[in-house]
Amino acid sequence: MKVSHAVPLQVPIESVNLEEWIFSLSDEDYQAASPAHRAASVTSSNGVRGTINVESIGGTLIIQHYREVAAGARGFELLSPRSRGYLFHLIPIPAEVRWTMTAAPRGANESELRCVVEFNLSPSCACCR
Repeated sequence: MKVSHAVPLQVPIESVNLEEWIFSLSDEDYQAASPAHRAASVTSSNGVRGTINVESIGGTLIIQHYREVAAGARGFELLSPRSRGYLFHLIPIPAEVRWTMTAAPRGANESELRCVVEFNLSPSCACCR
């Protein structure tokens, strides 16, 4: 499943730094961005940056362990190959989640932010056979 959404930003593209934003995102800012967001933390392992995000969507608790694939001022791509969804907050469902965010200019003082989240259930998941 792939979900994409774009929103206008009332700032010039030169003011946007998504790499700095994602790797300095506080737990409080993550929670303030959506009522579904429960917790977040920035991580680093063996020199690779990442984030751990916890959210509840449609009653399903989802925990993502993202690792940086690519990052720059105008965008980033994070991959969580070992995400877990918990159906009814009890039954674990393994998944892979890819999160991409990009910014592009829309004029002298405006930009567009595009967010794409791709969620793939693991073939080893008993519910998918």
